[in-house]
Amino acid sequence: MASGNDKCRVFTTVSGKGGAGKSTVSCMLGVALARLGHRTLLIDADEGLRCLDLMLGVDGEVVFDLADVLAGRCEVGDAIRPVPAAKGLWLLPAPRSAGQIGEGLAPLIGTLREEFDRILVDSSAGIGQGFRTAAAVSDEVLAVVGCDPVSIRDARQVCELLRDITPSRRLMILNRFDYAAASRDLIPHVDAIIDATAMRLGGIIPYDPALARGFLRGTPVTRGHAWRAFVRVAHRLEGKNVRLPKLKRL
Repeated sequence: MASGNDKCRVFTTVSGKGGAGKSTVSCMLGVALARLGHRTLLIDADEGLRCLDLMLGVDGEVVFDLADVLAGRCEVGDAIRPVPAAKGLWLLPAPRSAGQIGEGLAPLIGTLREEFDRILVDSSAGIGQGFRTAAAVSDEVLAVVGCDPVSIRDARQVCELLRDITPSRRLMILNRFDYAAASRDLIPHVDAIIDATAMRLGGIIPYDPALARGFLRGTPVTRGHAWRAFVRVAHRLEGKNVRLPKLKRL
């Protein structure tokens, strides 16, 4: 059942600007990786602002969280909750208050590598210590970027900071892409966003209001255009060459 350090891969989702959809990307990629047959752990590292337990419908089952584990108040297995809506996916909830994680995250992930095939860390938004700590422990960093100018500019700064924090590969996930808006030049073209952020494109997620409705019910949506885009990203993270569809077919 254990995967071993040589097989487990750790991904961290980051964003410069809050509201880019980082937690949505984390949840959906966690579900997609689990659907590919990997024992997958989501770690909510957004201390003080945790939300993944609500989004995945396990908020009523949370007794302990990441802070309890790091402080030695419980065993890690007592805090990890299975996600009923996604077989093969588990969640380690974030602390309720800020300033609880610190440097203990890296050794904890080192231990968890023995139990899981894929670990996905949902970092706090912005470029504070939480962002730096989460990025430093990852094998690959996924920067979630919106199509608005503020998010794009912030993403460039995030990319520059990541170069100093970790040698891990950096991929941009362009989230909530609206082809109709792009075709009318209401948002920047994809090539312009890639140039502005200086990051390799890992995937484009089309805007889909059904995702938000699903999370309100605590049930991730596993159908539709956005879901298929997340599956493509998951396959790319596994090293498969998956071509990006034409933008109007996303």
